[in-house]
Amino acid sequence: MVSQSFIAKDAIPKLVESRLNNPHAFAVSANVVNSPLTDYIHNSQGAHKPYLPVAADSQRIPSTSWRASELPLWSGNETDYVDIADIQPPYRGHRWLPLPGPGTEILKTPSHLSSTDQWGYPWKSWSIATQAHYSLLENLENGETWRYNWHGTNGTWDTQFIRYKLNFIAIWGRDIAGASPIGWDDEQEIAVELPKQFNRPFLIASDALVAHYSFHAQTDGVIQTDVLDKWRAYANEKVCHGANQKIPMDLVCAGFRQGGENV
Repeated sequence: MVSQSFIAKDAIPKLVESRLNNPHAFAVSANVVNSPLTDYIHNSQGAHKPYLPVAADSQRIPSTSWRASELPLWSGNETDYVDIADIQPPYRGHRWLPLPGPGTEILKTPSHLSSTDQWGYPWKSWSIATQAHYSLLENLENGETWRYNWHGTNGTWDTQFIRYKLNFIAIWGRDIAGASPIGWDDEQEIAVELPKQFNRPFLIASDALVAHYSFHAQTDGVIQTDVLDKWRAYANEKVCHGANQKIPMDLVCAGFRQGGENV
């Protein structure tokens, strides 16, 4: 399963720097897009943009561009999305489009239902995940990843023993060894119980930005979007060159259907 779909080029150095600058912290996490607690913060800071899925798209072609500026505006039927908590993927490979109008359009989209609930709707919602990815791509294009940052001590935020997902963390091996054995719920222990026990905070490094593709509860929905193709397009433009170019999923699937197992 895909884990991180995006890692800012300075995310690892920033995370290591934050780990070194905060020796008292039990662990330091990256600032993760598509994680309930940070998604709630990101949305409140205007990082999330209003998007909705396209129910029917006769112009659908495989996504070869990651740029939001190349998308047409959404023009669907708003009554299709009265219950934004129950949006269903319309078809495999569908795309999402930006809503026209003022900033209040965000209230009509899944991100409006973001919360700090680590096991509730935000964790399960494929639609919040998709909107978070599309929003990050838009912010990357516009040079506005500052929208994900917050100001705190040394650029960190103390979770105050609120559970946080362990998607991308820096922790000393000696601290894990000294706390062993870790039980079946390692996330609860590392993010909440052990920091409480040792009176050492669990911090999030604001400027170490990464994006988590999906939690297992989201994957069946997210994989039916074109999000992964958009990240492939981003990688092909920004990172992968020559023979290292990534193939869009539509072409991979077409190759398998035609017997091209080496596509």
